Amino acid sequence: MSAPIASTEPPVSPDTQQGRRYVIVLGVVGLWMAIGVVCQLHTFAYLLVGIPLLLLFQVGIARRPIVELWFKHPGQQPLPWWAYPILAALIASELPGLIHEWPTSGWVRRGIGLAGLAGTVPLAYSIARFSRTALKPLLLGFATAGVIPFVILAAKRMAPPNVFSPGLQSATASPSWVAGWNSFLGGLLVFFVVEEVFFRGGLDSFVQRPHDRGQWRSAAFVSALWGAWHLPIKIPLLLAGSHPASHLVVAANIVGWPLAACLVGIPLSLCWRRSGLLLVPALVHAFINAVPHVWSAP
Repeated sequence: MSAPIASTEPPVSPDTQQGRRYVIVLGVVGLWMAIGVVCQLHTFAYLLVGIPLLLLFQVGIARRPIVELWFKHPGQQPLPWWAYPILAALIASELPGLIHEWPTSGWVRRGIGLAGLAGTVPLAYSIARFSRTALKPLLLGFATAGVIPFVILAAKRMAPPNVFSPGLQSATASPSWVAGWNSFLGGLLVFFVVEEVFFRGGLDSFVQRPHDRGQWRSAAFVSALWGAWHLPIKIPLLLAGSHPASHLVVAANIVGWPLAACLVGIPLSLCWRRSGLLLVPALVHAFINAVPHVWSAP
């Protein structure tokens, strides 16, 4: 029997492999953004595009189980008995509103409602799997990314009109604890199906493998893409306002959103990697979105 012929091709370095993954992730996010721009999608429709895109990415490109979008180390852990009441309460918080609005709402609102309802299942499992090992990354997330909305609200007091996104301005119009809670819970549920699960559970896990170098670089890369991903819905809102934004304001948002997203996204990526539980960055992200609904910055 003849000896096997050794391959003459040089081995691919880990940095080269990671570089290829960077390019793939850039293409996936670019595709999502292009769909949003070409189809002129509004916020909820833009979000919904990410669901089939994420499933295709996870199965066809990353080739990882769907469950790893929420748990880095899923294992075989059944839902404990005490988590079933939590799941029932989460479903009860979403289902009545979905049923009430179903006859009069369009397919986009229905899709977001169904996404929130679907998010109750991984959220309940995540709560059941929360442990002491996830507590430190969670506190780290609140101590870093969690302070960003307070900084933004303070800066908004001194900034000219239209510099900040219309979403933030409308959120602070009539702040209340009820609005804050609704934003927190609604965002948390949707993050388990769209956005947070896409950028942290899907893309971040694909770009940064356990033995890869450049941990901060990859977190900044994914975070900057996350910030840029907002632009197809943020820029049209700025331009369509009652006082259309100037070119300077639009340019500031194009540059500012990726930079601001790095301030938030890098800690969220690190929280996800260290905890292995998507619940950790999702809690911090939902808190960040809820803050402007509770405290205003006149």
